[in-house]
Amino acid sequence: MIATLIIWLYTVILMYLYGLAAINGLRHILHINEGDEINFPLALLIGLMVLTVSASILNIFIPLGIVSAGILLAGGLLILFSRRSLIPVNFNYRTYHPLTWILLASIFLTVLENATHVPSSSDTALYHAQTIRWFETYHTVPGLGNLHHRFAFNSSWLLLNAAFSFAFLEIRSFHLMSGVLFLSAALFFAEGVEALIQKNLSVSIFIKILFLPLSFYLLGSDISSPATDMPVTLLAWVILILWVEELEAQSRVGLRSIGIFLLSVFAVTIKLSAIPLLFFAIFVLIAYFIEAGWQRALKLGAAGLFVLIPWVIRSVILSGYLVFPVSQIDLFSVDWKVPIDQVETIRNAIFSFARFPGKDWQSSIGMTTAEWVPLWFDKQTINQRGVFMLAAFSPLILLIVRYKYPSMVPSRYVFSCFVLYAGAIFWFFSAPDIRFGYGFLVGICGLVLSPLFVDLISRSDKNLKLIPYIVFLVLVLYQGYTFGQSFDPRTLGQRLLLPADYSRSRAQVCAIDNGSVYCRMEGTQCNYDIFPCIPSPRPNVEMRGPTFQDGFRTVR
Repeated sequence: MIATLIIWLYTVILMYLYGLAAINGLRHILHINEGDEINFPLALLIGLMVLTVSASILNIFIPLGIVSAGILLAGGLLILFSRRSLIPVNFNYRTYHPLTWILLASIFLTVLENATHVPSSSDTALYHAQTIRWFETYHTVPGLGNLHHRFAFNSSWLLLNAAFSFAFLEIRSFHLMSGVLFLSAALFFAEGVEALIQKNLSVSIFIKILFLPLSFYLLGSDISSPATDMPVTLLAWVILILWVEELEAQSRVGLRSIGIFLLSVFAVTIKLSAIPLLFFAIFVLIAYFIEAGWQRALKLGAAGLFVLIPWVIRSVILSGYLVFPVSQIDLFSVDWKVPIDQVETIRNAIFSFARFPGKDWQSSIGMTTAEWVPLWFDKQTINQRGVFMLAAFSPLILLIVRYKYPSMVPSRYVFSCFVLYAGAIFWFFSAPDIRFGYGFLVGICGLVLSPLFVDLISRSDKNLKLIPYIVFLVLVLYQGYTFGQSFDPRTLGQRLLLPADYSRSRAQVCAIDNGSVYCRMEGTQCNYDIFPCIPSPRPNVEMRGPTFQDGFRTVR
């Protein structure tokens, strides 16, 4: 845990510095009001985005090792010693109520405990860890998706984990960035508790409070893993809250709107399932065009392209496609391109496996919607069915709420429900594994129910004399329960200094057309330590040159 705390502190400082520099630059370029307040968690998330984009650019040219770490550190030091980049941030935590500090402390301990566990995500053992090791060992490898198609998924989240794994220290490859993001989001959500204790209540405050326990309940098991589902879900919730806060403030396009725009674009580079969030980005861009003119809107759009372009370039290098596995956009004729028939097979496999995870997923291929939907629904838990049905009927519920509380549900509020509903539909007909859809499904439920609960609380405890303390007690007790459920005293002594490592690999040598790699053994996964490792032999794949850095291509 000591190493975890040191790495977290170092990472958070860099996120803070890069976030401030980015916000300061955007303020200057877009002529945003200097009086706009910078929210500390938002500064951290923007900084995390900038570090990720920087790592993406660096990995096009060099491995994410000691040189890239040195460059990122040098950038942070340059920002630190440039007074123009240091803007005051809203550090109002000194005025926080003691109860809020107790809650924050319990959150921190719970995240720290979970972050030091062995990664629990099955996808981490299957390909996340190996992908991270490719990024640590080589710069972007042409045609890597031919060796294993999941290596071409090109999630920027795995890039960030590789950039901050510190594998070059030869201690181990640390996997701690999920904990950093989780803490940043939890700090953002906890602001709702402080606001409630200070006798303030609004829809955005209620949603923040709601998402705090839900983040642990639904996503807590991913804190120890460099999994890509949790970041997208947390970002979707943060974006939703920022959107509602902007509605409540009735302000002009400012830093909060810029945060919505950038984080929406950034989420897409983590996982394609976040594409519907781009509706938020497009709305902000249009609003900025109307309010500030085409020149400033063009500059804002350029900031979005700065996030997207390195990700697209890497996708072309890894797979031969602008976006993998979207074979419909086929612009490049390179020898390392993943064959189009394989891309279509991969896309169908993703859909089928997401519907029915497990060994029998192939039996669902070719099913009509009327055939697979009832089977899929039957496999969900009671809680999952409830969330799904509530989300499905959310437009009707929202219309009723809007009719009864028109002042609490303005038209742009309805727009946010439309975006999340579009996201839920996109998720359901592309990869309907319930854990992929939490960002949209839970977001819709929170958005629809919050006005009702705010009205109920306002009626039952008009002066908020009792409700804040009940909420605090429930949240602290839940944190205690979560900590108790996750605490592992057997491994505590081992984790006091270093977090748990990846599980050990079990693999054997297997052939590709003109070389050899490792393939996992039956009943096991590749994990991290044996490299390069793939799930099964690929005899129709060859190396493009004498080394792995030269890349791979499929031979017919």
